Amino acid sequence: MSQSKSSDPKAPVSAMGAKTGNLINPMPVFTDRMAYDEADNMLTILGQNAALHAADNADDARERGNHIRFCHWRQVERLIVMLSVQKSFGTIH
Repeated sequence: MSQSKSSDPKAPVSAMGAKTGNLINPMPVFTDRMAYDEADNMLTILGQNAALHAADNADDARERGNHIRFCHWRQVERLIVMLSVQKSFGTIH
């Protein structure tokens, strides 16, 4: 990742080159509508425990050697966390 020209050469930049303060925080990419629907459904049913349940499902899939379901459940977990935040983040259009 390249650094932008600024007064602080150690200032991190995002993947698009924007300064992000003290953290490099690229936004995850979600390409699967099914993962979004599953995250929304789990939030509705399980509430605050939804992310833990998705993480458990991911761990179970990894233990069974099913890397596709592991990746799916990790994506669902990230979506649940993002949907749970009560603040806007990322690029606002």
